[in-house]
Amino acid sequence: WNTNFKFIEGVLGSKLPPSAFKYNEWWANEKASTSKVQCHAWRQAKWKTAFVNLSLRTVTFIKVEHNPETKKMESEPMAMSLTYRWALLGQIKIDHKGRLKFPPALKEAGIYKLEIVTNDETFFYIGETENLKRRFQHYRTPGPTQSTNIRLNQTMLRTINDGELVRVHLMKNLHLDKLWISSERLSIKNLRQLFECAAIENSKPTKSISLNL
Repeated sequence: WNTNFKFIEGVLGSKLPPSAFKYNEWWANEKASTSKVQCHAWRQAKWKTAFVNLSLRTVTFIKVEHNPETKKMESEPMAMSLTYRWALLGQIKIDHKGRLKFPPALKEAGIYKLEIVTNDETFFYIGETENLKRRFQHYRTPGPTQSTNIRLNQTMLRTINDGELVRVHLMKNLHLDKLWISSERLSIKNLRQLFECAAIENSKPTKSISLNL
């Protein structure tokens, strides 16, 4: 079902927020536990978004088919505890060449969070890398095939040029059960991805909107 934003506003009887016209992520599908009111509404009606065109201001919804899972034999529950905290590295700005300017970062592995704070909503992107300094450089000057870097670069530049706030945080004090995870151990990609995925899921109940597609 393809429709336009104006029709949706007519059904709602109110205007869509500015974020709906600026960010594809506002229309993203997430799990049923999401705090995004709009996403919860179309999921509850058994629909999901399939394609959004911000230029034409159109969106396509498709019906979700219900496929009950086959009951499987299960083992005893396994428990694992991950703990961490976010530490602010600094604010991202724009340099004299019109490019993003990140706060200084080391050439070490880590998990980071980009936080985009607008007047209407807060967005975040969580990622992992074996080299924080190099990864931030990729956001400053993304290559032609780096679609995620290009998307986030444009989003951050647009937000800062609008006079709004973009910050970067680093994950600190990582523990897996009672084992402290040193920066050296974060050179193991699977370990970084474990904390990255946990952080993404842990952030979804908040009012912030995930940019992790």
